[in-house]
Amino acid sequence: ELWAIDYDLGASDNCTAQENLRFTFSNTSPENDPNYDPAQRSSAMTFTAPEDCGSQPIDVYVWDEAGNVDFCTVTLLLSGEGCPDSGNRVIAGTTVTEDGNGVSEAQVILEADIAEYPLTQMTIEEGEFAFAENPDAIDYSLRVQKNDKHTNGVSTLDLVLIQRHVIGFEEFDSPYKVIASDITNDENVSAIDIVELRKVILGIQETFENNTSWRFVDGTQQFSDIGDPFPIDEERDVDNLSTEMLNEDFIAVKIGDVNASATFNVSGGTAEVRSRDNLKFEIEDRLVKAGELVSITLNSTEFKDISGFQLTMEFDGLSYSGVESKSIDMAEFNVGQIKSDIITMSWTNSTMKTTATEELFIINVIAEEAGYLSGMIKISDSVISTEIYQGTTYNIKGIELGVRSDRLLVEQIELLQNEPNPFKDKTTIAFYLPTKSAITLTITDVTGKLLKIIEGEYEAGNNGVVLLSSELGVSGVLYYTLETEGFSETKKMILVD
Repeated sequence: ELWAIDYDLGASDNCTAQENLRFTFSNTSPENDPNYDPAQRSSAMTFTAPEDCGSQPIDVYVWDEAGNVDFCTVTLLLSGEGCPDSGNRVIAGTTVTEDGNGVSEAQVILEADIAEYPLTQMTIEEGEFAFAENPDAIDYSLRVQKNDKHTNGVSTLDLVLIQRHVIGFEEFDSPYKVIASDITNDENVSAIDIVELRKVILGIQETFENNTSWRFVDGTQQFSDIGDPFPIDEERDVDNLSTEMLNEDFIAVKIGDVNASATFNVSGGTAEVRSRDNLKFEIEDRLVKAGELVSITLNSTEFKDISGFQLTMEFDGLSYSGVESKSIDMAEFNVGQIKSDIITMSWTNSTMKTTATEELFIINVIAEEAGYLSGMIKISDSVISTEIYQGTTYNIKGIELGVRSDRLLVEQIELLQNEPNPFKDKTTIAFYLPTKSAITLTITDVTGKLLKIIEGEYEAGNNGVVLLSSELGVSGVLYYTLETEGFSETKKMILVD
């Protein structure tokens, strides 16, 4: 006896709760199906040997409360007592992580030196696979491959753990973590693996140059030395097939992910749990001018017992120029320049002996326009997630950027010199507002004659107004004045023919 609901691997509906879905073996509604049992939410089907022996397709239907239906076709192989020996056997198994989580969408390849082989199939959500009706007395070999999303589960925390293993501070307690650390696929875990993994974390490269994103180890392999599990067996052999082989299992290893945070199946299962707390980095706000080389010092009074961090930093009107160390060592290999105005950072500290300090490191930038730093730099998750690891348990926190400033609001309003100046066809008049404000911008000639007036409400931060020479009708020395509540300032510009 077989129940249709036994084939449910997580059917869902946008209106009906999962526990209220119903299952049948036919396109007959549960209300009209004589084999349907409401208590089981399923209909049943009985199979009898020897007439039902062998392999056969079966349609399994799922119904919502409104009577909508969908189905899939499964294959049932009935064998055992009462069934004649067909001379064909099943070869099946699972692909699971060390923690027992099934890895889906991995390609399983069954090879044999006979026609129609090799055969391939993809693992389902539980990591299961099964090849039916394989002829007796044949030698077979199995292997599994999956090579997608190299960044899956990979973060600077993995770098921290690998680094501590390499220098002997905290060696891995599992051979599979050592395998995951062998980024370069040279059967050795060293500083080179840390260098190569950091490139992927920073976004400098998308894949491991000499490795796949997943490796699948024969589940029966024994390791005499946990710290040196190489070489690894990535094939399973079935010699002279004579019985059902239902436990041809593999251990799935996500390369680069030693803290088991990778997503392992199509439902998005992951083991990572993250704290909601944030640790604050601070910068000193100030006005910068276009073309100026600016050194931005990152400060923190909360930087204690930190083993590493990673972040994405975005600039508006600034372009990255370099990095310098202060109380922590920061070098160019810790930085990935994604664009001139976007960088990633990945920093590790193997000893974890850090204390709260003011000045951490310096980021050098070139100002492409004038403005206040507070409106030109931010920390985000746009390229890599921003996170920091604190304490002996590597508590994962976020990072927020704070701004230090003693300026009053009115003092923060700034009218900047137009650029270019002098100008011929057009120029930009920039200004900074601490809060969203209504402003009036007037353009006059040397006699005080009004040439143009611009009024409107502008957002807090850096703003700019493009002025065309064709709108003015004169040339020579001109004046522009910015006015808003409690503030007025005038600057001079030159329009040339």
